[in-house]
Amino acid sequence: MATNYRGANRLIHGYADVDLDIVWNIVTEDLPRLIAELEKHVPPEGS
Repeated sequence: MATNYRGANRLIHGYADVDLDIVWNIVTEDLPRLIAELEKHVPPEGS
């Protein structure tokens, strides 16, 4: 049980190890494509 807690704690609080170049690439490259694809399949809100 303690091992699982430490693993979750590492995932939650391991932000010092986040590669900001990867995050930036996701935000600028992957996320806009994902949003565009989702908009094709999800009706606009309120319709």
